[in-house]
Formats: sequence, C-alpha cells, structure tokens
Amino acid sequence: MIAALAGGALLSGVSDGLRVARVAAQTEPALSHARSHLAALGSGAAIVAGEQSGDDGGGFRWRTRVTQLVATQLGPDARGGGPPVGVTRPAAAAPPSRAVLYAVAVVVSWGEGRAHREVTLRSERMGLAGGPPP
Repeated sequence: MIAALAGGALLSGVSDGLRVARVAAQTEPALSHARSHLAALGSGAAIVAGEQSGDDGGGFRWRTRVTQLVATQLGPDARGGGPPVGVTRPAAAAPPSRAVLYAVAVVVSWGEGRAHREVTLRSERMGLAGGPPP
C-alpha cells in the first residue's frame, strides 16, 4: 500500500515536471516573438495609437496596443523663440510638430482552453506627430 502511494506521488511529480518543462519550452519562443514586435514599433514607420493583431505561425498569436500618454509642442513656437514682432516666418518654414509619448503593450499567446498561455511586454516609445495639436 505504501509503495502504491509513493508510486502515485512520484508519477504525479513527474507529470507536473513534464508539464512545466513544456510550458517553459514554449515561453522562450513566445518572448522572442514579443521582443521582435516591440522592436519593430517605430522603426521605419510612425507610431500610431491603436490596436493590431495577427498570427506568427507555430501556434503563436500576437496583439499590440499603443496608447498616447503625453504630447508636447516642439519647435520655435514652443520655446517662445518665434520671429521678432513684425517679422513674418518664411513660407517654407516647417509646421510645428509634437513629441508624443506612447505606452506600448505586446502580448503573444499560445495554446487553447486551460492550456492557454501568454507573455506580455510593456514599454514606452517616443514619436513625432506633425502639425498643431488637435
């Protein structure tokens, strides 16, 4: 009887260990996918507030959420360094722009039902928005 109880406990421990190892083996590629999506935000294209999602293959799904946190005016007008009184700005001068701080969350998920897992990476990114604030 004692041997049967010990065998059952051992089998349960081995089963739990295998399950944890399987989750760990899937977590590393999920983190790699999330890091890639986070690195891609703002490189080569303007950052835009909103949500996007997609499928990375191999059972991994991703979604990003970008939220504007703070915007501040840039350029001579923002520093009070505009042209002197009576002097007009040249027509070719660039319009003022705003520096915008965005909160970014990237979620990569895999599995279904009780086996559903996900990793989330959060960061902040700085971007520029052209023209005057809305």
